[in-house]
Amino acid sequence: MGGLAYGLIVKNFPSLPRLPGIGRSGTVALAVYFLKPKNKILQDVGIAAAAIAGYSFGETGTVSGDGDEVLAAE
Repeated sequence: MGGLAYGLIVKNFPSLPRLPGIGRSGTVALAVYFLKPKNKILQDVGIAAAAIAGYSFGETGTVSGDGDEVLAAE
């Protein structure tokens, strides 16, 4: 459910702000982490966003946010 909700957020809000170095998925994960929502779906969105950011970094060595290489492994 969290991945679906994350995808819908990204689709419906294409100008979602991004923090330098962590991309869009990392920004969403951090926002959810610091907001500490009680809503289970919002918690799942944060977990999904963190998983997406981690997967992206693990697979390619970068965390991307709209096609730009934001964080690259050295």
